[in-house]
Amino acid sequence: MAIYQLDDFTPAIHPSAWVADNAQVMGNVLLGEDSSVWFGVVIRGDMEAITVG
Repeated sequence: MAIYQLDDFTPAIHPSAWVADNAQVMGNVLLGEDSSVWFGVVIRGDMEAITVG
């Protein structure tokens, strides 16, 4: 899994969330409890905040 800081934002990932090995999460992103990000997914919180779960 690739987690990237973007500008001043680093993704917040709940300990129970699952992110696939080749997924990418960057910027202003919140992954909540028991959420999942599957293979090949890219979540970019560069323009607005993104909340999953």
